[in-house]
Amino acid sequence: MKPYFLYKYVNLMGESDNSDNYGQTPQRAKSLKYFVNRFTGEMVLVTDLQQRKNKRNLHLDNFITTYDNLQKEGLVSILGIVVNVSEYNTISKFLDSMRKKLKRKNIDTLGYVWVRDSGDRKAIPHFHIMIATSKISSEDFNKLFSKKRHSKYEVQLSYNPKGLKAYIKVKELFGGKRQRAFGKSKVFKKVH
Repeated sequence: MKPYFLYKYVNLMGESDNSDNYGQTPQRAKSLKYFVNRFTGEMVLVTDLQQRKNKRNLHLDNFITTYDNLQKEGLVSILGIVVNVSEYNTISKFLDSMRKKLKRKNIDTLGYVWVRDSGDRKAIPHFHIMIATSKISSEDFNKLFSKKRHSKYEVQLSYNPKGLKAYIKVKELFGGKRQRAFGKSKVFKKVH
């Protein structure tokens, strides 16, 4: 039996939890939930926005837990990527093209997480993506991602994925109507 149960649900702002049609302003909470601990009677208030942020942060934590030590041991590579929404308006389109590009070089995609963001200074919508792959040498990385060949996005071999995770975890959630604010691969594959 779970210790907390939903006691009360309050609608805060109607149907929409979206920021605007372009996803350039942070999403707002649309509901408030009161949970009560069955054993202590303690009441906890949580917004749907807090729950979504917690879910995003859990995805990021799971990604790092799965791949950080493997990267340190030299068994996997982690790519840190920034993609402007103006170049790839859907994350799936970018991820498909990236997987194909890596596969052509016999590099396996093991797992990924992504978060939609809007720039702090210029408010340009973009995606932050971390992709774990089979090991990529610096030489192969430079061949795959020379400046001339991938001007539509920025990619780096990430030597500090925990730093990128920490940066993303404090961000607000962004996304317009019918736009997801974050996502992950179905599974985080392990290296054998």
